[in-house]
Amino acid sequence: MSYKIKSKLLTSCLIGLSVLLLQGCFSAKSVIQKSNKKYPIPENNVHKDIPFYDNDAYPSVHFTYARQKEEALGLYNLLNGFDDFLIRIWINSPTGKGVQEGELIEIRQTNGVWSGNFHSMNTSFAPSKNEEKVVDFKKFDIEPEYLSWNEVLAFLVEEGIFELKSLDKLDAYQKWPENKKGYPSGSSVISFEVATKEMYRFYHYFALPNFMEIDEVRQVDTIIRFLKQEFNINALLNGVSDIIIYDLREK
Repeated sequence: MSYKIKSKLLTSCLIGLSVLLLQGCFSAKSVIQKSNKKYPIPENNVHKDIPFYDNDAYPSVHFTYARQKEEALGLYNLLNGFDDFLIRIWINSPTGKGVQEGELIEIRQTNGVWSGNFHSMNTSFAPSKNEEKVVDFKKFDIEPEYLSWNEVLAFLVEEGIFELKSLDKLDAYQKWPENKKGYPSGSSVISFEVATKEMYRFYHYFALPNFMEIDEVRQVDTIIRFLKQEFNINALLNGVSDIIIYDLREK
């Protein structure tokens, strides 16, 4: 697949990104999580856009799963904002009853300095308890293979990574035939977190092959394919034998 980056797009997205985020295109009410006291949503000056269920009682369960894995992996709490910005993409694929393989791609810029990480993990999954536990994980530093960091960002901005919203909140999904909605058994779930100093957003997608007629689903599919190619994820998983495995199981 060829990913072309136009120079004027690169310039405009880099100059205008912070302006875009501050103009209110991510405006959302500040929210307080009601259902899970262990992972409260802090009241601060960070504007938060987090999908709630229709009764507005509590956030998407995938938001809670992200908080649980964030804590287990020792990651920074993005609900407090992040300076300059950070993008997280969680990819979960069921491999058996109560077991999942997970991946996490992180891209960040701090004081103008770029960096990235990739986590590969196994998790235990208990939907009835709204619980996902990291069993073990591997961590890798990543850098772009073919493009510059700025070009990677330009591509992600073009595909809408800062503006997308959860699949089940899209008008196109709401119009989908009722018997074709939902999570088929074995479906992968992809959750996005994006944060700057002033804002935090969370959204998620699932069962991509079933909804490829929806524009936003194709955008998400393109983003995942692009990042896995650009950061050579398959080579990381298949070519490193001496990487440390962090085992989080209770002894």
